[in-house]
Amino acid sequence: MPCFQCSARRRRRGSVLILLALLLPALGLLAAFTINSAYMQLSKTELMVATDAAARAGGRALSEHQTVADAEAAAQATAALNLVAGRPLRLRVDGGTRDIEFGMASPRSPNSSRFDFTPVPIANVIAGATANAVRINGSRQAGSLNGPVSMIFPGFVGRQTFEPHQDAVAMQVDRDIVLVLDRSGSMSWTEYDWPSGTSPYYRSTLDAGVRAGLLYNYGGSYYYASGVDSYDYQDWAWEEHYDLGPAPPSPWKELVTAVKAFLEVLEGTPQTEHVALASYSSYSSLDLQLTSDYDLVMAELAT
Repeated sequence: MPCFQCSARRRRRGSVLILLALLLPALGLLAAFTINSAYMQLSKTELMVATDAAARAGGRALSEHQTVADAEAAAQATAALNLVAGRPLRLRVDGGTRDIEFGMASPRSPNSSRFDFTPVPIANVIAGATANAVRINGSRQAGSLNGPVSMIFPGFVGRQTFEPHQDAVAMQVDRDIVLVLDRSGSMSWTEYDWPSGTSPYYRSTLDAGVRAGLLYNYGGSYYYASGVDSYDYQDWAWEEHYDLGPAPPSPWKELVTAVKAFLEVLEGTPQTEHVALASYSSYSSLDLQLTSDYDLVMAELAT
């Protein structure tokens, strides 16, 4: 007798094979679509990270060195450290299309936290025009140094490659600086490193000080003349009696010289830095509010 159950099982196995034959191509297409989509998203993320990092590096170099060449070198080096679709990101800095731009970033409105970027021609920046921002155009498009990204499954839905693009702007802001200075009494104490064979306290030196009018001798003891203190006398001994050159400055005089040199550096930068002055001894004080007039800072130091 024929086995009806066996015949039914054979028919079911045949149906499953037909179903699998129909589903496998669809599953393959779905897998290819999913993998391609994930790879495209990964490449876009990698490009965004590389572009952001390059912009930050270029902006920082521009802020610190104030030269186009340093900013471009920093941006290129940082971009090359980041892989996009398995290849280091390369940035073009010559030719008609530049991947690194310089310009001005300014608020959209007085109280806005969003900024707009206005490009400044590279020749103008090199010539000294002010630029406070760097924009990086990260590209894996046709015509870029890296070219487009190849699909994992090329030819799927008619596409062999895709061309992501990402730009990022890094802005340097003008600095507000507060100089905090020590104005305690010890800052006026000059230290004299007297060479061997010299001293302001040799009798011959003291007698010379008497003849110069800085000292007087009373009963074999030496006293400072009116209006003369120990620093005046030692400066005279250093510079005129021993001819050792300019007398050592006090720490305060050295500090004033350093502040003046620092302000001269600020005057040479394209940015407008504001400087305030604070000082401390047994108590602290805010001596000058933020100002862009550096003559006021030096005038306050003179007090």
